Amino acid sequence: RSFRRSTIWSRPIRNMADAKASRRDRFAQWAESLRREGILVPPSPFEALFLSSAHTARDLERCERASSQALKTLNAP
Repeated sequence: RSFRRSTIWSRPIRNMADAKASRRDRFAQWAESLRREGILVPPSPFEALFLSSAHTARDLERCERASSQALKTLNAP
């Protein structure tokens, strides 16, 4: 699954100009929300997220739930 582009990114990130056009304030809010749930993500939209074989299906489901909740909060009026 992917992020809702309108929440943080308005288009796919292909270069630094695209990354600089991102909603960095919203990314920070999303990342902080995940950190409150114990899920550590890079603090900047200029960094990558990595998965490994150490992550279980349960880990990924937990991350997806937390991320979805955070994005709903960001999209709330």
